[in-house]
Amino acid sequence: MHVLILGAGVVGVSSAYYLARQGHDVTLVDRAADPAAGTSYANGGQLAYSFVDALAQPSLLSEIPGLLLGRDPAMHVQLFARPSLVAWGLSFLGQCTQKRARNNTLAVLDLAQRSAKCLADLRQSTGIQFAHQRVGKVMLLPAGSNLAAAEESIELKRAHGCDSSLLSIDNVRER
Repeated sequence: MHVLILGAGVVGVSSAYYLARQGHDVTLVDRAADPAAGTSYANGGQLAYSFVDALAQPSLLSEIPGLLLGRDPAMHVQLFARPSLVAWGLSFLGQCTQKRARNNTLAVLDLAQRSAKCLADLRQSTGIQFAHQRVGKVMLLPAGSNLAAAEESIELKRAHGCDSSLLSIDNVRER
């Protein structure tokens, strides 16, 4: 089978490699001259396998008015830009339950852990070298954050093979 992959970032190149290894004829196309020059580059090259909490959470519901009014610089929502967006938004809101948020987080965590294993296998089987480091990631929670919810998320991930911790400011300084 001939497969066309759009995007030569981490996912595109990895997908092309594994498809070619399975015997497929693969064409990889990217608008940039070099691989990983777009989103993979702009992401700082980080591979954050435990930073996978589902966006659709019950806590997001109270933030929706601010999102629609453009008060969050990280998200830009144009509700009526496309009629299909309304249906998608309603479906998204249906995912904002504790049970679905937990299940979605676990599904993405499973995918992330499989991706980490694939990268380890890829590095070992090809000898590919790059500036890979296993380091931690610090996520700062704003004042007034729900620390109990953060601890619950950490415990959920820890129970499924993720090494995560909730640290105080003093713990961070020590590290």
